[in-house]
Amino acid sequence: MPVDVARWYGVTTNPRCEKRAELSILDALRPRDRWGDMAVYMPVETYFARHARKVETKTRPLLVGYVFVCIRPDDMHVIRLCDGVRDFVRGPGGWPAPVILSELVKLRARVDAGEFDATRADDFGGTFKEGDPVEVSLGKFTGWPGRVVRMTSAEKVKVILSMFGKEHEKELPISELRAA
Repeated sequence: MPVDVARWYGVTTNPRCEKRAELSILDALRPRDRWGDMAVYMPVETYFARHARKVETKTRPLLVGYVFVCIRPDDMHVIRLCDGVRDFVRGPGGWPAPVILSELVKLRARVDAGEFDATRADDFGGTFKEGDPVEVSLGKFTGWPGRVVRMTSAEKVKVILSMFGKEHEKELPISELRAA
């Protein structure tokens, strides 16, 4: 394999340092990117976060502890020295393993299509009809399946949650629900 062909590699990061590693790698690659073929990609998911009665839209890494870099093999030493980087994802024999490009393209397409965006209007923002299956996506009941009883206001829905073999009726904000 020619040394000057850029390929995608997985990079492990230090705990909670994905963004730091991404920015550090970009800074390190900028002067070395002679052909414009080097890049960094950190897939993210978008979600609602509630704090102090305020709901904010935030992002977090989709693959915690990993970012992807497109580099030439002779530039690997530069990546290892970047802030927030732990190491390359290694394959058999201990060598950094290139990422299968088709898998990365599929992941990127799913992220770009909004598959990991919990804030999309079609996930929560419409009106629900009686009997619609839903899943709680935010709050203390996150992940629990349920069924819509009725809309109680423009912002709230009464749902029946199936928990521990029993059904519990709760009134939840629409922003905490998504269609199941």
